[in-house]
Amino acid sequence: MTRKTLTLILFATFAGAAAAQDSVDINGDGVLTLFEIQAVWPEVSTDGFMFLDRDGDGLLDPEEFEAARQGGHLAAAN
Repeated sequence: MTRKTLTLILFATFAGAAAAQDSVDINGDGVLTLFEIQAVWPEVSTDGFMFLDRDGDGLLDPEEFEAARQGGHLAAAN
């Protein structure tokens, strides 16, 4: 695999993750609240959200959101 191909794959992966988060981020502040997560994934409980919120600030930042997606905790948003 060439360096250019790898770069394009990585860009597409991160761009897709950002687009997924943007589609869930109702107020556009760059982080996700429990309310925003439950609007798309109503099955996520408060305890489940707290598990995904690794730094305990009550918000999912882009890294926490992507970790949740990669870990299979959040299915692809429609």
